[in-house]
Amino acid sequence: MSGVLDGSRELDRRSSISNQDILDFTNSNWHQLLILGNGFDLECGLHSSFSDFELIRKIKINLLDAMYYNNVEEWIDNLIDSGITLWDIILVQTKNSLWSDIESSIKDCVLDVSKYSVSNLTDFMISNIGKKQIRSNYNFIQKWTAVIPDFRAKVRTGYARQFLSTIDELILFYFVKLLDNMSIAVVDNRVISRVMLDQLHIIEKEFAKYLKQQINYAYYCDSCRLIKEIWWYGQPSKSEYKVNSSLINFNYTDPLNGIDDKYSMFNDGVINIHGSLEDDQIIFGIDGMGCMSDENVMPFTKTYRLMIWNRVIKTNLFYGPVKGDKQMVTKVIKFYGHSLSPADYSYFQSIFDDVDLYAGDTELIFFYRAHGNSNGEHGDGGGQQCDSREARNDMVQKVVRLINSYGSTLDNVDHGENMLHKLLLEGRLKVVELPKYM
Repeated sequence: MSGVLDGSRELDRRSSISNQDILDFTNSNWHQLLILGNGFDLECGLHSSFSDFELIRKIKINLLDAMYYNNVEEWIDNLIDSGITLWDIILVQTKNSLWSDIESSIKDCVLDVSKYSVSNLTDFMISNIGKKQIRSNYNFIQKWTAVIPDFRAKVRTGYARQFLSTIDELILFYFVKLLDNMSIAVVDNRVISRVMLDQLHIIEKEFAKYLKQQINYAYYCDSCRLIKEIWWYGQPSKSEYKVNSSLINFNYTDPLNGIDDKYSMFNDGVINIHGSLEDDQIIFGIDGMGCMSDENVMPFTKTYRLMIWNRVIKTNLFYGPVKGDKQMVTKVIKFYGHSLSPADYSYFQSIFDDVDLYAGDTELIFFYRAHGNSNGEHGDGGGQQCDSREARNDMVQKVVRLINSYGSTLDNVDHGENMLHKLLLEGRLKVVELPKYM
């Protein structure tokens, strides 16, 4: 009798299975990963470019303004109180206005490779203060450790109290003022690094505050429309495949805020890789590749910052054969609004490795649109309009640099050199102008 009952229960269970359950059992999995950069937010009308943020802040950094104060120290205290950081002053020297300038400026400074950094001034000061010979490969922390004490002594004897002639001098003077305000007497490499990191945290908080003020209802309406256009593009029929999606957002915003079924759309996970406004934690930093062995540079890398946060990255955002389930391989990776700058190459390398990009069948689609700020820039693009050909050419150049850079990391040199050619021959690399569906 128990066998009959068990059989009856099994029959009831099977009859209760929905049509969707049947599809889930019988259909193959199809997974896509969406990757968004700042160009996405810009197209949605958000003034999220770093140059917009810096516009008002740069106006405050005018050497002539010091004349309206009793001395330079008083003026600098006013800048500090208004939220201006050392990084704001360093950025004054930046010629361009792309979003990645904040990250490239951090890299140039900490690696001491930029002609716009204060390296020339520190080298000059070092050569004129009788120090031991400083090797040219010293990074900024080591150089500043050698220079700051002498510059500090000059400041205390009245040097530059009434005026400053260059931004380089202002940077060093600003640093000395920070040390005095923090009652730091002895300067070493760790002190320099800590102060620079503290200043970086301040500008991160200032930018988060600024960005929150820019978000409105119109942004959420536009972001819902745009992300659905990207999400829908190239999707197979749901009658034939079980569609799964995930999202890696390099922005700090939540473009899915206005979508009721966002977790059914992105059922395999959503992450703001560098923090979110919702969490009140965002990251500015440099790529960790080749920098993690330098204890002076390491704290400025995104990798280090994520580790300090103890931030857990979901492991089911993308799939590859190495994870064991060959039925659940990421079929398509879609990029929109990202500059593909070297600052994020480590992330792309990890993803491409995991999906076995060379030997696998994962397709890469890089979207662009032929108007200002949505042509794939992770930065602001200056707000200039561009036609379809210009936008496409710009994106193609970025894609070529990315793929060639990734190819150079492969163990097999020949595979690395023909990576781009192989992807094109197999139809797995596309640069596409995103059509409007909605």
